[in-house]
Amino acid sequence: MIHSVAEQPSGSIKLLGGVGVVGGLLLIAAFLPAIPWTPDLFNLRLVAFNAGGIAIAIAMYRRHSVTAPRRALVATVPAVLANAWYMILIIRAVARDGQVGAGDYDPSFNTAGVALWFADAWLGFAILRLGHVWRPAALALGIGSILTLGGASGFLGLMEGEMAWIVGPLALGGIALNGIGWIALGLQLVLGIPVPVPGVRARRWARRAGGGALLLGALAALLGGVGRFATLNGPSATARNQVRAAIEDVAGATGRRYNAVDDRRHEMGGAKIMAAPTLGEFVAVYGDFDDPTAMWEVHLATSSDLLTWTWRVRLAKGGSQPTIRPATDGGYVVAWEQEPPNHLKFAWYPTWDDLLNGTPGKTFEPPMTLSTCAEGTPSLYAASSTALDVGFHFYDNCEVDRQARGTTDWTSWNASPQPILEGMVRAHDVRGGVGDRDGFTFEGHAFTMLEGQAVLGDWTTFRVYLADNEAGLAERLDMRTDAGSTAFTNPTVAQIEFGGRPAIVVSMFVPMEGARGNEVGGLIYYRILGSTAGG
Repeated sequence: MIHSVAEQPSGSIKLLGGVGVVGGLLLIAAFLPAIPWTPDLFNLRLVAFNAGGIAIAIAMYRRHSVTAPRRALVATVPAVLANAWYMILIIRAVARDGQVGAGDYDPSFNTAGVALWFADAWLGFAILRLGHVWRPAALALGIGSILTLGGASGFLGLMEGEMAWIVGPLALGGIALNGIGWIALGLQLVLGIPVPVPGVRARRWARRAGGGALLLGALAALLGGVGRFATLNGPSATARNQVRAAIEDVAGATGRRYNAVDDRRHEMGGAKIMAAPTLGEFVAVYGDFDDPTAMWEVHLATSSDLLTWTWRVRLAKGGSQPTIRPATDGGYVVAWEQEPPNHLKFAWYPTWDDLLNGTPGKTFEPPMTLSTCAEGTPSLYAASSTALDVGFHFYDNCEVDRQARGTTDWTSWNASPQPILEGMVRAHDVRGGVGDRDGFTFEGHAFTMLEGQAVLGDWTTFRVYLADNEAGLAERLDMRTDAGSTAFTNPTVAQIEFGGRPAIVVSMFVPMEGARGNEVGGLIYYRILGSTAGG
């Protein structure tokens, strides 16, 4: 039998309920595109959401503590602790870095997020069984929290790979249900509206429904954890770990050079390096700013030791961020960012001599289709004299760099954003630009190294990430230089032979905002594979 109970809430209960309503409203407000979610507003929204959850949980404990004190304690304490944990992480991140996720990404956010959604789900189903609540509100909180659990991508990995198309919408729907649950529970507390007291059958139903939903959530977490483990330890894992070891330990590289320049003092930051047709030689293309003309220029140099470079030719004026790739049908393709305005340009050189003389057989400058401000930093996935497959970034809304990919037959041009590749980096809470990248193959597996800026406009937060294209994830590289520099941009990587042995050569730019010692500028280093001794 079910009875209806009316009550007159105290002032403190009304206040707690009001805080819950505000938290729920701000959670749902994220779905309104008209609201300009600046970092400060976004952080305030998260804090208010957690405060609302804590307030509702405390109010529910006070409501049920008289009739069922132990069960009320078990129902509400996890939600209070989990919401407080997540809120403390937010406040700490803002106090330290000025923004959630700034600087080095804190993986504890993922763990705290999983605990948060499980605790909120537990609260929803527990108070459903205890009664004195609107059943739809408690169900919305419980079910919504379980659905949102799938969005904890960094922990479960469900937002990456083949399941993202279904998990993403379900997680967003769960957030909406969660917010509705907090709002409804808060309004009930504020208004003191009569609510049903469940009979034996209703309590039994609520217990079974809550237990079943939590079991499904636990199963989803288990499957997500297993899937995450399988992803991290799949066929490409060994190759990925080898690449990481070769790239991260700059101080232990076989050979390295900071502040790299050619013999004419042109800076070589972010140089793209590959083997030259001359046995034992290598070629690099790079951009340097010419002070007398106040223009960027694209240069080419050669080397036999990867550390000292002899300038050979200037390939372009007003160009920067170049890359090079042998054409599959002969010759070489060079791509760069040409200005003004910042746009892509490609050149095909039929022979090695043509390249050294800077005389292309054909050039092509595609139209800007994704941004009116800038499209540049190209990388070449495939190249011939008849077709190109190009990675690049575009300056979205003239505010932030985003990933794109384009194809051309040297006459027409087709380009589109690349949200999957970009999303691998943004999963690390990167909110600034995701710009330069370089794709390569190692041990038969495809990888991409990218730069990402955690905080837009803050050069100290530039980091490099290794994307495993096969596993569908990216890992932030823990770069270790001799002096301890922290920021890196414009990464390039290539597998080569050096002295008859397989090696990996890497180039980056170390901005002064993150440089230590004398490490600012171009960085070039290589490692003989299988070698652990530095040199």
